[in-house]
Amino acid sequence: MTPDVFSAFYGDQRDSQNMQCEENMIAEKIMMDREEEENIKADQKFKVERLQEERKIEKFEEERQCTKCLEPCMSCIEKDEKYRELKRHTTNLSSDFKDTKEAYNKLNKSVNELRTISLKDMDTISMLQETVKDKQMEVNTHLDTISKLKLELEIMKIEKE
Repeated sequence: MTPDVFSAFYGDQRDSQNMQCEENMIAEKIMMDREEEENIKADQKFKVERLQEERKIEKFEEERQCTKCLEPCMSCIEKDEKYRELKRHTTNLSSDFKDTKEAYNKLNKSVNELRTISLKDMDTISMLQETVKDKQMEVNTHLDTISKLKLELEIMKIEKE
């Protein structure tokens, strides 16, 4: 096969496979964009909920003055200490949740990138397998032609003798 015939024969097939690869990459990009949008929406929702919760806590702090006595009593002091401790734990949990959320988003982005690379590799391997299969078919065709010609040559030799 000459290079022109080869490129004409395999060029169309490669173009269609390249188009399919590009379509797959575009679909993956759209999926990743949608997941990022969902993550952003979830993060915004979490921030709104956290602000609402902080406002409730501030409102509760204003209302928790001891109504029975003007001076702080032991039970009020204990309650205040417990409240401060719980508030500190809540702050720590919120911070840990934020860190975990950021790590999850980063991991999710890495996984999506690896998935895209994997799809590209699978498409490339598929294209290469098809090319090898086509070339093997051509080689087999040429080998069959050669064997037929050899057989005819042998028959002609036998007839001449």
